[in-house]
This record gives sequence, C-alpha cells and structure tokens, in this order.
Amino acid sequence: ARSVWPAANRRGRPMLIVLVLAALLAVLVYYGVTSGRRSVASPSKPDTSQVVRLEGDGDYKFEVVGESYHQDALAKICGGHCEDGHELETTALLVPESDNPHDANAVAVYIDGEKVAHLSREDALDYRRAMASQGFSGLIAHCDAMIVGGWDRVRRGKRDQGSFGVRLDVSEPLGGRVVQVSAT
Repeated sequence: ARSVWPAANRRGRPMLIVLVLAALLAVLVYYGVTSGRRSVASPSKPDTSQVVRLEGDGDYKFEVVGESYHQDALAKICGGHCEDGHELETTALLVPESDNPHDANAVAVYIDGEKVAHLSREDALDYRRAMASQGFSGLIAHCDAMIVGGWDRVRRGKRDQGSFGVRLDVSEPLGGRVVQVSAT
C-alpha cells in the first residue's frame, strides 16, 4: 500500500497526530468546564451571614419537590437505607436561586450543606413574596425539617426499598411566621 505521506514527512506524522489529539483534548476540556459552569445554579455553600428563622407547628406537613434527584445526598445525611426507614429531624436552609436556569424564582432546600430538594414553583413564589413583604427579600431562611423513608427490607421474599423524602415544619402561607433574623 502506498502512503499519501511523502517519504520525507513520514517521521513527522506522529508529531502531527499528537498535535491534533492535543487540540481535540483542549477543545473537550474547554467545553466541559464552561458547560459545567452554566449548569451550576447556586453556590455549593450558601452564604449564611444573615438567616431568617421560620417557625412551624411541629407537624412537618409541608412537602417539597425534586428529592428523587438527590437520593444520594439524602442517603449520605441519614447514613444510608435501613430496614425500618428514617424519620430524621434536622434543620433545612431555604436558599433563593435567582440564577436557576429553569425558574428565576426557585428556592432550593439544603440540609447539612447538601442540596436535597426545591420548593414547588407555586410555593417558591409565595415564599419569595412573603419574605419580601416582611423586608427579608433574598435572605436565606432556616426551619425544622424531617427526612423520611429510605427503608430497605425483604417482605414475602421480595426486596422493598423506599425513596427518601423531605418535609418541612413551616406554617402556611410559607414565610408567614418569621421568628428572628440572626447573623451566624
């Protein structure tokens, strides 16, 4: 088989291949880094210099959405699945995400520094309006929360594994009973 490369340039072919591969790698790295930047909707650690405390009645009836996307984080917080599941009482941060690409009014729910859910679109809008009406627009709030579910057991010879969920202890309308503003 005759090569299209002139005999004098055959020694340079490996160098050309290396340069092409290096250029391709640089392009892939660049687009990987910049696309990753665009997909990040909020800081990994929210600024908690001023936090508003939201009070509830102890019922943990307020449901959030999107926990299915954060099952690994919830399992990590709870210590994994267990036979009877969990009812872990904890504290949640409600963090406005104005730069969220899907909803400029989004409010993320963080527990132990991990994003675990969001408020529904309607609840996020109600929350933001309530906070703004009380002079707390854009501030982070914290409230009591409970992580539920996460069982892993065998019943009648079949394995049954439950997903984790999050419930908040806040009064409705959301943000209606602000207890305190504190610097942490």
